[in-house]
This record gives sequence, structure tokens and C-alpha cells, in this order.
Amino acid sequence: MINTHFYNIFMMPLEKFAGLDRCRKALIPLASGNVLEAGPGTGANARYYNWDAVSSLVLAAPEADTQGLPEKIYRKGCVKYVEADVQELPFDSNTFDTVVATLLFCSVPDPDKGLSELRRVLKPGGKYIFLEHVKPAKSAAANFASLATPCWKRIAGGCHLDRDTGASIIKAGFKVITPCLYSKGVFIGGAAQ
Repeated sequence: MINTHFYNIFMMPLEKFAGLDRCRKALIPLASGNVLEAGPGTGANARYYNWDAVSSLVLAAPEADTQGLPEKIYRKGCVKYVEADVQELPFDSNTFDTVVATLLFCSVPDPDKGLSELRRVLKPGGKYIFLEHVKPAKSAAANFASLATPCWKRIAGGCHLDRDTGASIIKAGFKVITPCLYSKGVFIGGAAQ
């Protein structure tokens, strides 16, 4: 488990200056009905939900949250925490109206399998809300990301700096309907069906 305090300090400049908070503010309120948030991490999305539109929220992560984070920062009552891996979700098909996953697929061992699982549990016509960092578009930055990834993933919980998650989302059968693109293509976000 990543140390929550240090992770939040590291991410603060990216949230404010790279536009991650703007993208969250634009996308997370689109979640409605029965919602699954896969990989809630430190709870960065909690303050952006439109709680009047959310009937229930299931937070799914592969390891137990020993600090009780979801219960502390997410609205109580409609929130349930489930220990689950996005690659093998313990939910029936067509269960959720909305699935949210932010900054998750950089560290999932098999992103294609995880995206397939999100699609499986999402109801037909439901929304998949995503925010991910991806391999930079510019060749020098892309080369640096590829060179840094082997070391970076050891110290950052398996995070790959050089994944093309946008292409994986399309390959999984999602159609992006509301795109966000921040920091010159290093971060992508959107809502897909």
C-alpha cells in the first residue's frame, strides 16, 4: 500500500498545475445511480461526486484499507468498501450505472483484463469515467518515460509511465463521449460508454 500522506504531497502539484483537479471537477459529477469506483486510492475523487445523483457507491481495491480511508472522506450511508482486484471483480454483469477509475491502469498488471471487467459490470448504456496518465506524445518525453519505467514501477507501486491507456480503453470496446486532455497529452480523461 502506498503511504497516503506522501502520495498526496507528491500529487498536489499535478492536481493543481497539470489540471487533474479540473478534469476531476468536470467528470466525476457525471457519475450517477449505482456507482463502482475501482481503485479509490487516497480518495481524491470524493469531493467531486454529485451525491444527489449517486444512489450507492462501491469502492473496490485489491488490498484492505487499514486506515479506514473511504469511511473517513466519502459520504457515509451510501458507500461500501469491497476488497477486490479490478482484473477479477466479484460483481454480476450489468450491475453498475457508472464505473469510475482514475490513475489506476498505469499499475494494473493486465490492463486489458481490468478494462474488460469494468465493461462487464457496467450496464448497457452506462458511463465509464476515467482519468489516466499515458505515454507522452513527444518522442523525447516518450523515450524518457520508457527508460524510467523499470525503476519507477519498483518505487511507485507498479506504475508504468509508458502505457497507452487511451488505446486500451478503445480496444476494450468503449466509445469516448466526453474527452479531457491535460498537460500536453500526458494525462487523458473522459466519459465513455
